[in-house]
Amino acid sequence: MTKRSIAVTMFLCCYGLLTGPWIFWPPSSSALQLLAFALYSLLAVGLAVEITELILALVWSPQTAPLMAGAVRREGTAVLMVVCDDASAACVESLVPLAVAGYDVYLLDDSHAPVALSQRQVELLAHLRRPGRCGAKAGNLNHWLARRGARYESALLLDADSQLTVEAADTLLRAAGHPANADVALFQAKIEPQAGACSLMAKILATGARPRMRVMERVHGPLGLLLSFGHNQLIRLQPVRELGGFEERLTNEDTVLSLRLAAAGQRAALVDVWTTDTEPATVSAYIRRTLRWARQTVELFHDPWPKVPLRLKLLLCRQLLAYLLPLVGLLLLGISLGASFERPTRYWQFLAHALALRPGYELYGLTFWSTFTASALFIALRIVLARLTGVEWRALLLAGLLGNAPAAVMLLPLAGSMLASASGLQTKFIPTNSGYARQQDAQIARRLTRWLTTGVLLSGIMAIVLRHPTNLLLGFNLLWVAYLLLSPVSLFIISIWQRGAETRSRVKVEAD
Repeated sequence: MTKRSIAVTMFLCCYGLLTGPWIFWPPSSSALQLLAFALYSLLAVGLAVEITELILALVWSPQTAPLMAGAVRREGTAVLMVVCDDASAACVESLVPLAVAGYDVYLLDDSHAPVALSQRQVELLAHLRRPGRCGAKAGNLNHWLARRGARYESALLLDADSQLTVEAADTLLRAAGHPANADVALFQAKIEPQAGACSLMAKILATGARPRMRVMERVHGPLGLLLSFGHNQLIRLQPVRELGGFEERLTNEDTVLSLRLAAAGQRAALVDVWTTDTEPATVSAYIRRTLRWARQTVELFHDPWPKVPLRLKLLLCRQLLAYLLPLVGLLLLGISLGASFERPTRYWQFLAHALALRPGYELYGLTFWSTFTASALFIALRIVLARLTGVEWRALLLAGLLGNAPAAVMLLPLAGSMLASASGLQTKFIPTNSGYARQQDAQIARRLTRWLTTGVLLSGIMAIVLRHPTNLLLGFNLLWVAYLLLSPVSLFIISIWQRGAETRSRVKVEAD
């Protein structure tokens, strides 16, 4: 069997485990029950995909692009760092060794005020600005491509928070020079957060970086599902020129580039070299990034992509489903909590008989136990994969206890963002760590709106729970309600921790 056949078979087995018992339930004409089954089926698809990926990431061997031997030619490659009000002094300084090593380094600056450079940086880096900001990141890249890009064969693309060593840059060039990679137009480096994150939220998010890269190199790479990460990569420029440059009509230029290259017979490959970026430092920044990614994913479905391989179209559907699942789960929770029994004793009898697989209740019990088994397997696989990639138990515990912080705050804005994108409203591209975005997050009106929507959501859940309290023990309702209701508590803990960290940092600076 091919690897794709193995992956499909394993997915179908996982999906069958989750939905099989439902097929034999007594038929129902209730529209609510049919809706619940449809929503549960979507959740089952998402969970089955995740379990399949995790298992394959544990058992399959890594597959990365082969490297040529010998020295590399740096003269034909430009290093491009794209910034827009989010420049980092440390990341800009990390460009200096690349320039000293012989790379032509460009700082493509779309910031409202030019990035301040030291005298040495001015001498070594080409600081390029443009009159407007049309086309966001893609427009910035096209501006460079038209003005300076003609003499280059490839470009190393970095975001404002990226750091790339000379050795990593050379490794990407060695991958581009290997004959077996002639059909590869995009060479993606592995990415992990920079060490020593001072933000608690960044530390929580960092626990998923190395496990995610293991899935990419052992599952997505072998299955031909690799898409551009948008930065920390080498791009051959000739295929981009043949496509007419970077796509400015859609804001997620990285995914669009991957799809257009795939339609032209080119592909992306992962290179076994580590580079760094930064995770969002605050819950607000994480939510903002998630909402933007969700809207950008919906935007992609406005185009048919006729020549894109089917496997990549299915991958886009999976990505869309990943953003829909929290909303699907919320709807399913509402239906489950709102279901009523005439007397509480009937509910307890039904639950006891189902869990014990008593005659006449086997299918209901099997549905619960199969879902419980799959969920427990998913959690166990996540933990095993994290430990194999070097994540410490302390970090896992921290992520498990406080990782629910964005949940309640993000759900209603997520639904609104996706509906806005589906209706045709263009996504406004605002870099995650830009100063402008931080100013927006700090606005009193925005904070009040955020907490008001969260209060409405949690109040609605509590109203249903108080009306049907026994339904808390139906399925996983108790866990989901606790997950959402404790979200503000986690937010408060993160906020207090962050304020303490900022105070300690300020005291240390003053002492120095």
